[in-house]
Amino acid sequence: MKTRKNVVHNVVRYRYQRIFTSIMMTFALVFALCASGYIFFHSVQTEYTYNQGVIENNAASFETMYSIACQSVSNIRTSSSASAWAAAKTESTERLEGVHLLAEIKKQVTWLNSYSYSIGAWKIGATVTQCYMNSASTDDIDFFSAQFGVEQMEDWISIVEQVRSYGTYFLPAVGTQNEESLICLFYNRHTSGEAIYFLLLPITSVDGNWALVWNGTVISTNMDEDSEGDYAMLQKTLAEGTDQGGVLRHWTSHVYRVDVADGQLQYYWFPEDTMAQQFLTLAASFLILMGVFSVGMFLLTQRIYRPVRSFMQELEIENPQGEIDEFAMLRNNVIQLKLLNRKMEEMLENHRIQSQEDLYVRLLSGSTVSKKTVEYDSVCVVVFAVDEEMDDDSRFLLKNDIRIFAKQYGLIFVSMPQERWVMIFQDRDVDWVEQTVRQLFSEIMEDRNVTAAISEAKTGQMALRQAYKQAGSLLRIQELRPDEEILRADRMKITTQESYYYPVTTENQLIHWTLEGDSAALDLFDECVRDNLQGRKIAIQQVEGFILALVSTINRIYSQMGTEKAFERPVSGAEVLALYDAEGEQEAVSLLRNEIQKMIEAVASQRTQGDTALMNRMLSFIHDHYMYDIGLADIAQEMGITPQRCSLVFKQLTNENFKNYLNGYRVKMAQQLQREDPDITTNELAQLVGFNSANSFIRVYKKYTGISPQNYIPK
Repeated sequence: MKTRKNVVHNVVRYRYQRIFTSIMMTFALVFALCASGYIFFHSVQTEYTYNQGVIENNAASFETMYSIACQSVSNIRTSSSASAWAAAKTESTERLEGVHLLAEIKKQVTWLNSYSYSIGAWKIGATVTQCYMNSASTDDIDFFSAQFGVEQMEDWISIVEQVRSYGTYFLPAVGTQNEESLICLFYNRHTSGEAIYFLLLPITSVDGNWALVWNGTVISTNMDEDSEGDYAMLQKTLAEGTDQGGVLRHWTSHVYRVDVADGQLQYYWFPEDTMAQQFLTLAASFLILMGVFSVGMFLLTQRIYRPVRSFMQELEIENPQGEIDEFAMLRNNVIQLKLLNRKMEEMLENHRIQSQEDLYVRLLSGSTVSKKTVEYDSVCVVVFAVDEEMDDDSRFLLKNDIRIFAKQYGLIFVSMPQERWVMIFQDRDVDWVEQTVRQLFSEIMEDRNVTAAISEAKTGQMALRQAYKQAGSLLRIQELRPDEEILRADRMKITTQESYYYPVTTENQLIHWTLEGDSAALDLFDECVRDNLQGRKIAIQQVEGFILALVSTINRIYSQMGTEKAFERPVSGAEVLALYDAEGEQEAVSLLRNEIQKMIEAVASQRTQGDTALMNRMLSFIHDHYMYDIGLADIAQEMGITPQRCSLVFKQLTNENFKNYLNGYRVKMAQQLQREDPDITTNELAQLVGFNSANSFIRVYKKYTGISPQNYIPK
């Protein structure tokens, strides 16, 4: 069984690769530490922000409950029932007024029953020793003992003296049955008599310990006062007077504090200790990141070092046992390394030549168009036709010889499908091209049955393809091929000066009928095709120009269809020309005719469903905005359609154009304003109905009514 050391040696056998791997692993460790530390501190900060929000929400909730409860107590203290109860002198009167006071307390407590709090009252110097709480009365000392933990009346009298001096007194609830409630006492001197009113407000909180502190004393809490944890820390903080507000930092957590009740109380909250969880998060993050970064760095090292390992394998060096000093071995085998480098350069050069040839195959076949890769002012193409009876070996050797010749003279050789060979001359005149081809024939093709067709020098974006097609046309015309080895397009006069006929009026009519969904557009398209491709003798370049003109028309129709587009955008000119080269003009024309037919069908189907609703939306827009300077472009933008489509729908459904309808409606609204205010001036009318000048308004008004605005008599 292999040891771990042997496994490492098999994976990283080279000395400097091992050093490089160690450096990268150190980087992985640093990255893992930094990333896990960021995750840890981000987690701590997120928890701190969350806890801050919790304490603020708790404080806001307490403030709301306390404010409402205090308002209820105030309403009771200022009520007539409380005054009458405090002024009662006899036992019977006091009991009767106590019943009224209970009713007032019940009304205040049940007014907002969603807040669970209790209100009570106790009269100083009462003849009836009773305490009133919510809707019931009870013996006062029993009530004080049960609710407040006050066992003796003397203790209660001492508390009353404190309430008299403070006015508002918070009674500690720790150790009573209301330990998790706020007990607040209010002193009130009535006109005749004195009374103590008390409020019991339960405190609710999220998970975690909390405490309410008044004057440095814990008056309410959900913590065990005998515990040595959070409660002991709070007591120590209060005793030392180190609490300055905000957040008290504990070594494992935070203690959050917020002042409540107008600053009279301090609300402390101890969230659950999550330090262990955070340390687990830190450890897990570190382990995961360390594993990911280690694997990533190791794979990166292997990939970066792959060329060196390939060199070592290519040099066919017998690997010694143990650690390998790869650079020392490379220095000792520099000759083999140079040979390998030359071999790689040849491979790269062959790859570049093959990539270049593949690119020109696509350019010549029309499957792609490139401006950046192919840069020239003019181009001339030579197409070679080889005797079909030549055997495969001779054909292969001849093609190789032509390719070597082209490379020597800086020319581009391309082997097209169907064994058509092409040589491309950039920025050369035709005479120089012919001279070079004749040199090629004399050096390589002597006694070979090969014909070369030379195109004219072409310029422009489509120059390469046009030159290739022109040279190919020379070879296809048999009567123009005598016994000459070299044919030149500029001497063969195979083209004609006649061009295709496609006037702007015909194009506009075709666009108009298609957008109307009228099948007459197909008849016009067929007539135009027959006139150019059957009735006229035009050159190949003119046929391509005519097809591209039809593609441009179809794209214009598509761009003006607006929301009626029910299919993908029509094919591009390059796609149509590629189809034309591969299958002929009939297939290309049929493709374009089908696109027009699809547009007509889409317009017809959409119009029957949506034109009425679209018209209603346009009319509503006019009626709502006639007083502004609006035009056809504004309403088209609002409807989400083109201005041409908007104008067409408007004319079809209203029998008048947009401008006439808008002006007519403005005049109608102007007359309505005149009926409502006969003294309105012409300038005011013009501005109110959307005209920029009074003269324009008078002219339009007179056009539609036959009279000027001043002569209109409201009926």
